[in-house]
Amino acid sequence: MFERDYIMRILQTFFQDIAKLFRGKQRLDDRQQLEALGDLYRNYLKNDRDYYFGMTAENLVDSFHDDPEGMYGAEILATLLYHDAALQKDEGSRKGLLEKSLALYKHMDALSKTFSPERKEIIGSIEEMLRLCRESGSPI
Repeated sequence: MFERDYIMRILQTFFQDIAKLFRGKQRLDDRQQLEALGDLYRNYLKNDRDYYFGMTAENLVDSFHDDPEGMYGAEILATLLYHDAALQKDEGSRKGLLEKSLALYKHMDALSKTFSPERKEIIGSIEEMLRLCRESGSPI
């Protein structure tokens, strides 16, 4: 019970930090946002973002199977990858990050015992971005 409350507080704090980063009064430039995202990877997941960038989507999903709090870590990572993708200038990198984020969101959706309209919405958004990419023939 206490452990679940603790994890929920961590998630709440994480989403507050994300909101501050992207909706704050002082708008950061892309470089500053990438640096701030890098700090969030380290603070909440204890690894640098390059660690996750180098993994395949399947490896990322698998990395959360053995962790009892894996669902929460997967949600944090999926959110970070999604926001990171939006800041990438390289279209291939953006597409790869979106694919990883999508795999994690779908994994969470399959395992979750609760319905999340927000999760369904973001899954739909990422799928649409990737579909448009395939149709246009551009990386994104």
